[in-house]
Amino acid sequence: MGTKKKIVKKKVLKNKGGRPKKKLDFKAIDNLCAIQCTGEEVAAFLDIDYDTLNNGIKRIKNIGFSEYFALKSGKGKVSLRRKQYQLAMSGDKTMLIWLGKQYLDQAEKHETKNTNYNKNYEDLPDEEIDNELKKHGFTQ
Repeated sequence: MGTKKKIVKKKVLKNKGGRPKKKLDFKAIDNLCAIQCTGEEVAAFLDIDYDTLNNGIKRIKNIGFSEYFALKSGKGKVSLRRKQYQLAMSGDKTMLIWLGKQYLDQAEKHETKNTNYNKNYEDLPDEEIDNELKKHGFTQ
C-alpha cells in the first residue's frame, strides 16, 4: 500500500507596502478617556499623532475618537460625582454649598440697600435742600 502525502501550500502574505499599523493600547485609551483627556492628550500619551489615533479607532472599533470618547468618558464622570458626594456627606461645607448650587438651584442671598434714591427736591423746604447738599459734600 502506498501512502500519499498531502502537500499543503502555505499562503505567504506579501508586504503591501507602507508603514506598519500602530497597535493601540485600548486599556490606556479607556483610562485616559475616563479622566476626561482630550484626543490630543491621549495621542500625546501614546506618542502618536491624533489622526493616527482617530484612524486606528475607526479601523478597529468602526467609530471615530469623539464617539469612542463619549462612550468611555462617562465612567470617569460617575467616579468624580461619587467622590464629590462622599466629600459633601462627610461634612465638607464647600462641597455641600457647591452641590447645592449645581443641583438644587440654591444661591447666596445678596441684599443691597439702595441709598441713592431720587428725592423730589422741588417739594422740600430750602433748609432740607441745604442739609442734603452738605451731606453730599456741597457747601456754599
